[in-house]
Amino acid sequence: MALPATLRSPARATLLVLVLLAITAVIAGLARHYLLNDLSDTLALMVTGLLVVTVGGLLLVRFVAWPLASRRAELWSETVESQSAIDHDQRFRELFSTIDEQLSNATSETQVITILGEGLASVELADLVELHVIDPLDDTLQLAAASRKIVLPVTVNSPWDAMAASLGQTVVTATTSDPESCRHLSSRVAAAVSAVSVPLTAQGGILGVLHATGPNNDPPTDTAVIVLEAFAARAAMHIALQRSSAEAWREHVDPTTSLPAVADVERLIARNLGDRRGQSVAWVSIDGFTELDATGGVNEARVVSDYAHRWLASLLLGLLPPHTVIGTRSDGEFLLTVSAQQTPLETFVQNLEDVRATVADRQNPHLPALTMSAGVVPARPNETVVELLAHARSGFDHARRAGGNKVIKPVNPVNPVNPV
Repeated sequence: MALPATLRSPARATLLVLVLLAITAVIAGLARHYLLNDLSDTLALMVTGLLVVTVGGLLLVRFVAWPLASRRAELWSETVESQSAIDHDQRFRELFSTIDEQLSNATSETQVITILGEGLASVELADLVELHVIDPLDDTLQLAAASRKIVLPVTVNSPWDAMAASLGQTVVTATTSDPESCRHLSSRVAAAVSAVSVPLTAQGGILGVLHATGPNNDPPTDTAVIVLEAFAARAAMHIALQRSSAEAWREHVDPTTSLPAVADVERLIARNLGDRRGQSVAWVSIDGFTELDATGGVNEARVVSDYAHRWLASLLLGLLPPHTVIGTRSDGEFLLTVSAQQTPLETFVQNLEDVRATVADRQNPHLPALTMSAGVVPARPNETVVELLAHARSGFDHARRAGGNKVIKPVNPVNPVNPV
């Protein structure tokens, strides 16, 4: 235990003792001379001793015992706080150790989500913690687990509605009443709250987002953010491991762009037709895609065609409405569908024109000059998925035959399916 400042130096301590003795001796001498002359030697000695003990004791208490006791109390308080922090850290270490052991034995994504849900209930860092994961088949952000029962209705959103997912970094929100706050988070709460949103990232891609909410204008502490980021990192890693190791999953993902395969988008289009949901469908590709490899490699690990394929995928994700469903093939062609209720045909065509102009105008140092073609059609009543895809493909082929760098749409769409 550290001594008070007055006792840390031997010289100071010696001087203090000498001063106390001198003061005591002076008081005793004065008392004997002025007060104790009429008393016997024995009685005078007793009174003098009592004065020495009393005055000396008071001085010792004030200058020695009291500073030592105060310092002891401070050390005790600091020790309690340190022990609390150690216990807090140890508790989360044990929690993560248990979660890690369970996750290492999981054999499916469903088991991983179940384990993560149980772990969320034990975190106790926020009022509510929600884990949202991007569905591998239709590229939507869906609630996977929560720290407690959810009262609000669960809605399906675009991953890019979540600010943490679109930025790829943790976002701390003081209040969701701010118009600049995360749209996805705001849709999940009935009243204004504070929150921390952590993206689930693995191998450079976004797998989901973790929201933790708390009192309005009282965001989680730095320690809470660190714990939540550790939890999100484990969730992303094990979900990615399960998806990459599942044979069924490989059939649904294009290895170049990590987007859904065209077959999955075709199934979604068929489901929309069956439910009579209005939609627009487009075929899109870079003109002359198959000839790109002849220009040489971008670097040792990536040929030009793969780079162009990923580049166009990033433009489609960034410039098209977030709810657009995008599927791709290894030959560089993309199949797109978008809800007519959320995005009318003319708006969708203009979005594709923006992508086309960006492809044609942007100077990419890793690529030769490129153009893009697209064919866009709306779904019509009683149309089969084969007919709808054939119409979209026909517009795409027409754009290419006309020299490329065009977005072809029907001149007068006939009786499109009414959006519901």
